[in-house]
Amino acid sequence: MAATDGAFMQAYMDKYIAGEKAKGLSGPALDKLVTEMNEMMTAYNTNMAFRMGITFMEIFPVGVIMALISAVLLRMPNFLPARA
Repeated sequence: MAATDGAFMQAYMDKYIAGEKAKGLSGPALDKLVTEMNEMMTAYNTNMAFRMGITFMEIFPVGVIMALISAVLLRMPNFLPARA
């Protein structure tokens, strides 16, 4: 949190809500969305396990894709052939 001074989640929430308002969301549905986003922001800022889970879900798929691409490329005999 020190690197982002705690403002990341608030900025994300504000931008997401503004996007939903631009799509035409209003009334009770908007109120429900704001409540859910506030709950998520509170969990993100206070619960380290929740924050680590969110971070893992962001990074893990990229790592798996990179590992699979590398494995496929390295199994191909014409990719990086041995030099004599």
